[in-house]
Amino acid sequence: MSAHIDMPSKITFARSLRHCLHQLMDDALSHDLKIPALHLRIAILELDELLDMQASQDSAKSKDRSVA
Repeated sequence: MSAHIDMPSKITFARSLRHCLHQLMDDALSHDLKIPALHLRIAILELDELLDMQASQDSAKSKDRSVA
């Protein structure tokens, strides 16, 4: 059984996760853990891409509604 989570909550969660990943990456770099920091940076970039895609979809939906 899966719980339904609305899109604004998912976006808020994704942004919070992104912030946490940045903190972990900074901590890894401060301890000279370059490879783990790189993996975290890749995860951040992938998350940024997903957030950008969602923002584009939301923008397109709002334009469609205003035209209709």
